[in-house]
Amino acid sequence: MVGASEERLVEVEDIGPKVAASWTRTSPACGQNSSDCANTASPSTCARRTCPPVVAAGAPLAGKTVVVTGAISDSRSGEKIASSTFQHLCEKAGATAASSVSANTDILIAGADVGDSKLTKAANHGVEVVDQADIWKLLIDADVA
Repeated sequence: MVGASEERLVEVEDIGPKVAASWTRTSPACGQNSSDCANTASPSTCARRTCPPVVAAGAPLAGKTVVVTGAISDSRSGEKIASSTFQHLCEKAGATAASSVSANTDILIAGADVGDSKLTKAANHGVEVVDQADIWKLLIDADVA
């Protein structure tokens, strides 16, 4: 729905006014908020990450829509990482990352301290819930992480 207005975006299930407003303020070149990219030399390069991600060969999550929830920790170091960083790794493994569970979600990736709301929604939609450790293994085996 590239180029869609805020009004059109809020008509989509699970997209509220805040998300719609955020999406319409993004730079089309990289998908980050315009303010995040405004100070970079090129709008195609963001301060936070390079967009779009390069998908790994034999991408283990190809064609899957994933939602990441809970606290995510690097399985090798135990260090906490931002959900957005983990989502980016999943995208490099071929996944499409979403922010909320819907009937279109294939996998809910559960970190520590997952809230009941997303688990309930996943159960209602028949979405597979996978522990982050299993996804880390896929990412490491595919040389994504």
